[in-house]
Amino acid sequence: MPSRWSRIDWATGGAVVGVVAGIGTLLFTGIATYYGARVSAEQLDQSRQDAEREARGQASRISYWVDDVGVPLEWRLHIVNRSPDPVSQVKVLVLPDKGQKGNSSRLVWSTLAPCTEVVVKASAIGDTNKETFSIPAMAFLDRDGVQWKRTLDFLKRSKKFPDTDVSLVILDTEEKPAEQCNDSVR
Repeated sequence: MPSRWSRIDWATGGAVVGVVAGIGTLLFTGIATYYGARVSAEQLDQSRQDAEREARGQASRISYWVDDVGVPLEWRLHIVNRSPDPVSQVKVLVLPDKGQKGNSSRLVWSTLAPCTEVVVKASAIGDTNKETFSIPAMAFLDRDGVQWKRTLDFLKRSKKFPDTDVSLVILDTEEKPAEQCNDSVR
């Protein structure tokens, strides 16, 4: 009487074990590939965010605001470059408020030096010298030649800045060192 072990077809059993091991290997490889791809995608997304943060680094340090001193026609426009690099082609849009007569103007500076605040008095602007006005946006080129548009609410890359009736190069300005300026954004 043959033993129980001699009745087993070892070739078929080996093939079954090989197929099961192959399926397990494929399953493991598939899972490892999926998670590897997810990690790579997350790293790529992080790299994109880091690149955008670095690209915005200088642009985020350029700002403007209007200082209303409470006396009509004596407001002052402040433009600040808190970065350690100059910005160029600085343009500030000045519009008369609704109901006011006058032209829209674009104030222009070829360069705004590093760590500099420029103060422009209303009297230096000329035709836009009105009690009611708005300064909705400014644009500039950063050190890499990228054009940015800044409003009081946002900063974004921009391809076009609004056209205006008049472009004025402002010469009567006060320049002073910008506060909180350092080179930590490089």
